[in-house]
Parts: sequence; C-alpha cells; structure tokens
Amino acid sequence: MKTIFIILFATNMSLSFGQISYQKSQPGIFKTYVNFLMNDITLEDTITVKKNYNRTDNTFRLWNSQGKRIKEPYAVSDGKHIYFRANSIKKYFTNKVNEKLRVSKNGYFRAICSNEKYIYIESFFHSMGLTDWRVGTNYRAGIIYNISKGTFTVFYTIEDLNSFLKQAIDAEMSDEYLGQKLSMNTVWFAMNNLFDDKFYPYNQ
Repeated sequence: MKTIFIILFATNMSLSFGQISYQKSQPGIFKTYVNFLMNDITLEDTITVKKNYNRTDNTFRLWNSQGKRIKEPYAVSDGKHIYFRANSIKKYFTNKVNEKLRVSKNGYFRAICSNEKYIYIESFFHSMGLTDWRVGTNYRAGIIYNISKGTFTVFYTIEDLNSFLKQAIDAEMSDEYLGQKLSMNTVWFAMNNLFDDKFYPYNQ
C-alpha cells in the first residue's frame, strides 16, 4: 500500500477540476436515480445552465429546451457536464450523515472530475448545532460518487478520506495528517492521486 504525502505546496492550491471522462455527450434529463443507473436519458435540444449567485453555494439552476426550470429530476446533462440534484443525493450517502450539518438543497451540483469509476463533486454543508463546527457556518466538503455502486461518500473527516483511499486505490494518508481536521486542499491533493494527476484548474 502506498502512502500519500501532502507536500507543502498543496496548502496553497486553489483547484477546481475540468477533465470529465464519464459524461453524457448529449443534453438530456435523468428523471430518477434508477434512470441514471440504467443510462436512460430523456434527450433535450439544449440545457441552459446558470450558477447560483450565493457565494456560500456552489449549485446551478437548469432550464430545458422549452425554457422551463428543471427542479425535480435526479440528474441532468448539458452535453458537457453532469449535474446532480442537490437534495436527492443525501439518501445515497454511504457514511453516516452528521446530524448537525445540513447539505445544500438548492439547485444542482456539477460534476467536477471523473473517470470510469468515480465522479467527484463538492457541496456546502450548513452547521445547525454545537459540534466541532461553528453554528450557522457553511462548510465545503468533497463528495465522491461510486459509479458501479451508485453511492456517494462524503469526506467529512480525514478518516473518511483515508478509508476511501484505502479501498479505492490501495493508498492511505501519511500518519502526520491522521487525526487532523480535514481541509479542502488535502482532499484536492488526494483526488489528484485518484484521477491520475488529471486535475486542471478552471472556474466553475
């Protein structure tokens, strides 16, 4: 098993990720979770995408070819990216959801990076009570989608990330990082290993 060392320059990384290999090449809508698993897409001529303006949100609003707002379907393709409905993925989390953190429920999350096995997205979680986080604060977290299992794993802690890396690529974090509070820079660096150094900065 290899060990992933988070080297110093990672603390200054400001990355988003652009290489999407597991994408639907045509605009369309996956009405349900099962439709997405079965690759059963309802094609559209176009899908219009606009990012929500809230700075503590990373979701998008979508419209179909007739200009009607898309609100209910599980996932949507605009021909370039996959979008998951924010309030539909929680039931498919593999790790226990922290009851004091509420996932963003508005709009759709856009897939940031993917390969034939995994899709990576990010969400803001809102702190609802007294935990290790301040009440009323928004926190960004990485979420990995396992394509073959149809499940999502949220990286709440360094232990969550380490457990995933062990089973995904037979790797683990170096001991000096275990027990520390997880930062997005650490998640990004680990994802760079998962996606074979194919992270590319870009603005969402």
